[in-house]
Amino acid sequence: MIDALVEQCTEAGLDVSLDVKGTPRDLPPMIELSGYRIVQESLTNVVRHSGATKAEVTLVRGGSNYLLTIADNGSGLGEHPSDGGRGMLGMRERARSLGGELTIDSRPGSGTEIRFRLPLGP
Repeated sequence: MIDALVEQCTEAGLDVSLDVKGTPRDLPPMIELSGYRIVQESLTNVVRHSGATKAEVTLVRGGSNYLLTIADNGSGLGEHPSDGGRGMLGMRERARSLGGELTIDSRPGSGTEIRFRLPLGP
């Protein structure tokens, strides 16, 4: 599913790479959907607002964690990246509802990195 989002953004002119690491295993549909929606919102923001030329999506499934990272080389989110808009709020709420966390690292002119980490248990 996420590879289709990457393909759409590539067709829109953004150089996007997808790297899947770890042991693939079936995840509950709600986790798969949440990861998809977080990538979708993040890449939409990159295309619409960041001015980025490149983005990287990394998905690590292994051990007791699911980690999803979306990073770009765009303009950054400004002084208070954690404030964000409704999209950022929605991503955070989605992560929390599953017992995970969403963090944002951004500085003006230095791009943005969004990380979604979800403990999966043993």
